[in-house]
Amino acid sequence: MNYQIDKIVNEKKNELEAAFHAINQARSNYQIQHFVVGQHDTEPRQYAQCVLELQVRTFNLRRQMVEKRKLLKKISATTDADEKELLTIDLEEMELGLENQVREWNVLYQMFSNMPKYTYEQIQSGEEEYWQLRLARQSQEEILAHGRIGVGNLDALWQSKAIDNPAIAFIEQHKKPELPE
Repeated sequence: MNYQIDKIVNEKKNELEAAFHAINQARSNYQIQHFVVGQHDTEPRQYAQCVLELQVRTFNLRRQMVEKRKLLKKISATTDADEKELLTIDLEEMELGLENQVREWNVLYQMFSNMPKYTYEQIQSGEEEYWQLRLARQSQEEILAHGRIGVGNLDALWQSKAIDNPAIAFIEQHKKPELPE
């Protein structure tokens, strides 16, 4: 059994590490562009999503760089060979994670660089249009998939005042008149 593990770890290590680095990006450029940022129906919302994604990655990268420095110090201070090897494995895994984060950050930053920029106020002022477009799209998708609009989207359409709620209209029509005091 140990021979098989040694063979996997030692003989295939370089080949596998090269493959790990070659594909190291959890989400493809296409996926980020179309399903993360591009999922939103208006440019201001796409911009906001891109900026929020960059914010998360920027703080994660900064945090991971500090963790990497701490881990390097810990490796240097460790005298036990097995503990040092385990910490070195942690470092290799951390570096793969950093590489993934940097690749995704670069994709997002490229998108950000090519986008028109919006202020908080501009994004907020576009919310009604955004939600009308999004709810209309989601409703169309449900009609195509199921032949009807689902309760969740129907409720959201009512809440946004995009359509009148027939239940509320019914209640208003059938309310008992108030008695005079």
